Amino acid sequence: MAPSSEHKAWAGILREKIPEGARVHNYKDEGENHSITIFSGHIDDEYFASTVGLMDLEQRTHQGVSITTEVLIERRGSDQWLGNLASTVAFFVMKDGWSIAPGIIFERMLEVYEPRTPLPHLFFVPIFQWDDMSRVSVGTHTLFPLLAVPISEGESQLVAKRGAQALENRWERLKTDVFDWSRESVA
Repeated sequence: MAPSSEHKAWAGILREKIPEGARVHNYKDEGENHSITIFSGHIDDEYFASTVGLMDLEQRTHQGVSITTEVLIERRGSDQWLGNLASTVAFFVMKDGWSIAPGIIFERMLEVYEPRTPLPHLFFVPIFQWDDMSRVSVGTHTLFPLLAVPISEGESQLVAKRGAQALENRWERLKTDVFDWSRESVA
């Protein structure tokens, strides 16, 4: 299937933000029944992968307004399996109906690629690296892009007990580098 004008517009926005090594690849699931386009690139030693096409799936309707998103993943120092991780997230949404929203956690998602990681879960938050990315218009879609951040078991439990904002506030207070995937847990 050819990419839509909205998909191209989203990839263009990403290319402006992440100009180095920018490329787009199509990923297929194991049975080759589903596919998702993944944008990847870097800025110095910050590596990125983003879905291109999740916008076609409504995540929820709030007061008659459709909510759509794309997922960005950022990691310092390595792009190892970032595209695969982004496509895995997309396939769980596309095939299994998982929803993505701020504060949602996809449990054990990173263990597939790094079995001994201290940060096995993915936590979704609004993109905060760029001021103009919290709400993006592309053609007929208004996207609310999300950033997938790896978190520890303790951080996941903190979110379950006290809410997403409690973890985000702790990160801010401690000046946590969430792009360092070997960082210490703050919980």
